Amino acid sequence: MLTLSKRIRQAEVAGIDGVVVTHGTDTLEETAFFLDLTTPSTIPVVVTGAMRSSNEIGADGNYNFLSAVRVAASDQARGMGCLVVMNDEIHTARFVTKTHTTNVSTFRTPSFGPIGLVTKNGPRFFLKNCCKKGWPRSITWWRTSICSSVRRDGWHLVRRAAERNRWPGD
Repeated sequence: MLTLSKRIRQAEVAGIDGVVVTHGTDTLEETAFFLDLTTPSTIPVVVTGAMRSSNEIGADGNYNFLSAVRVAASDQARGMGCLVVMNDEIHTARFVTKTHTTNVSTFRTPSFGPIGLVTKNGPRFFLKNCCKKGWPRSITWWRTSICSSVRRDGWHLVRRAAERNRWPGD
């Protein structure tokens, strides 16, 4: 995901007008959230996927892709952060969640709903993305330790992992 975030920032510098990321729906919301935090770009970044595979009746992948491209090409989507476009709805990456494993209208924003819709005339936004903020530190320095333990191992493993993973300069 970090490589994808860097590529999006490079694309913005190169003059690309928008980015569409196709993604499997199991972890689509997590990737969109990560990109929203790590791409302080003004170009639209839109993540989309499909709930029905291409060999099923009513496959939605091509239509979702077309809708995502239309949103990414829209001037109104500039500066809105990372967006998720599925089933004609435009959601903020920060608040969208997958609510069902097979329903095509599974991606929802429970707190306030979608911020826009994709119509035949193009995307229509009726809410602004109020929470677009970049990440405060460079994530290129993140290191993570996975510390497997059992109940009686004690805190020495966690302390040791924490000592090895300090921010540079801290």
